Amino acid sequence: MYDAVNAVGGINGCKIDYEIADDKADPQVAAQAARDFIDNKKVVALTGGASLLECAVNAPTYKRAGVSSVHGLGVDPACFNSPNIAPVNVGPYTLTTAMGLFASNTLKTKNLCAMFITFGGTQEAYKASIARWEQLTGQKAKLVDLTVPTSGDYTPFLIKARDEGCDAVISNAGEPGVVAWVKTADAQMVTGINLLFLSSGYTVEVAKALADSKQLIYVGTEWEPYTEENSAANKDWITAMNAAKRPLTAFRRAAISRLRRCWA
Repeated sequence: MYDAVNAVGGINGCKIDYEIADDKADPQVAAQAARDFIDNKKVVALTGGASLLECAVNAPTYKRAGVSSVHGLGVDPACFNSPNIAPVNVGPYTLTTAMGLFASNTLKTKNLCAMFITFGGTQEAYKASIARWEQLTGQKAKLVDLTVPTSGDYTPFLIKARDEGCDAVISNAGEPGVVAWVKTADAQMVTGINLLFLSSGYTVEVAKALADSKQLIYVGTEWEPYTEENSAANKDWITAMNAAKRPLTAFRRAAISRLRRCWA
């Protein structure tokens, strides 16, 4: 995307000199990268971050340096309460509440259940997102399970949801996990439960993989739906992705780069 911006003259005629850093999901590496960008490379801004932990690690550094970071994908709860960090996505926690409202208001769910993968500070954030749904609707979640693994056999969780009488389940599984949840439900012949997933499941690959499933599947998105090809907001992005031969997914809206310097 930065190449596409530079190809048409940059920002107000100013080309972007950008670099990429990978924190390897290691707090120490994330802190070192931020200090290098700010203290040594004199960045003017940071953009496109998509780390699972970088916000919590580097928020104090950004505040000290007076540098703003516009994250392409905010995941850590700290991304949404730091004055120097502004993700362009609404975040998985607000989306969780929104999906709950969709379940209760549109699907007329009576027994909403939530099953989350958690790490770091996300446990409290996901609990708060369900509590917010409860406050808005006056309903009470039937079940909130915070012990779901990132991968593995989801059979025990689907059986638990069925036995608890859940008529809708919200999951924050990643793209492969979404496919695994649905295929496990098919294999176990668990039916009649609305399966609601967050934006990681909003991909063409997931749709293709689950095309033959009879499950009731709903997926939210935190950006302009990229399947709306006539949307002005999607035009440049779709053009750039197609030119680069990249698959269209929700998370590809979040470039993982850092702006370094804009030279006149």
